[in-house]
Amino acid sequence: MLKEREYCFADILEVTGGLKSNLSQHLKVMAKKGILNVRRDGQCSHFSLSSKKVAQACELMREQNKEKINNKYLEVARTLQEAGAEAIVICANTPHMVFPFVQPKIDIPILHIAHAIGNQAFKKELKTLGLIGNRATMKGDFIS
Repeated sequence: MLKEREYCFADILEVTGGLKSNLSQHLKVMAKKGILNVRRDGQCSHFSLSSKKVAQACELMREQNKEKINNKYLEVARTLQEAGAEAIVICANTPHMVFPFVQPKIDIPILHIAHAIGNQAFKKELKTLGLIGNRATMKGDFIS
């Protein structure tokens, strides 16, 4: 939605059908992190994406083209490695999809949140864990 043009808060609220306070918090966080631009006009705040790269990343994930996603993450991982990173941390649900593809192709470790959670669950003898995630995570083979 925001990749085409800027939208007033009221328009975003109407399209998403969310709670006003919840949407407001989400937009504030994204603006603070530089994902969104905010322009105030009288009583209305207008929001737009801060860069085309954000729109491209969103579109890439929306497409769910695993080959494209793998290749993009591999490109980013290699860039981080070349910049001197000693490790890469995956601490979100979606990037788990690229782990088996990317890790063998780089020379630094990927620290995967699922491994840390699995280790803690094992130590605490937990047998059943719940997972909240996006469509790709819930339909994929994240953890078995």
